[in-house]
Amino acid sequence: MKELLALTADLPERALAADEVLLREDEPARAIYVLVEGRLMVRKGDDDFVAVDAPGACVGEMGVLLGRGHTATVVAVEPSRVRVIERSEDELTTNGPLLLAVATLLARRLDLVNRYLADLQQQYRDVDGGLGLVGEVLQSLTGDQGDRFEPGSDREPDPLY
Repeated sequence: MKELLALTADLPERALAADEVLLREDEPARAIYVLVEGRLMVRKGDDDFVAVDAPGACVGEMGVLLGRGHTATVVAVEPSRVRVIERSEDELTTNGPLLLAVATLLARRLDLVNRYLADLQQQYRDVDGGLGLVGEVLQSLTGDQGDRFEPGSDREPDPLY
């Protein structure tokens, strides 16, 4: 994360007041934001999903990279500052070190999810259905889902992805 802070040192910053919305769920992704200081909350619907408080962490990158709207709302829960990577897709295309820093952060998140799912698979390997399906989830993460992938199911049409 220190790399991302260093790589964005010359970019404009935006100050956020407590309770100020940075990104809104379903709105088009236009920029990536790098946390300089403060604390952000990622919210899905009315539920708090994850706090972002590590300097150098970024938000908004999934929407930019996948070319779709934001999957969650991001709100400052205390006064915060972020660096703004405008024209993010262009920046990531032309700035290899910046792309590598963002890719590394995403790889760390995916590694955490993989380890968590592998632990669940170990704990529930003898259970049918429900958590017993974790092995199938892990297997699906290795394939290219592309635009064909539709999250959710009839049981849970809007899971937290």
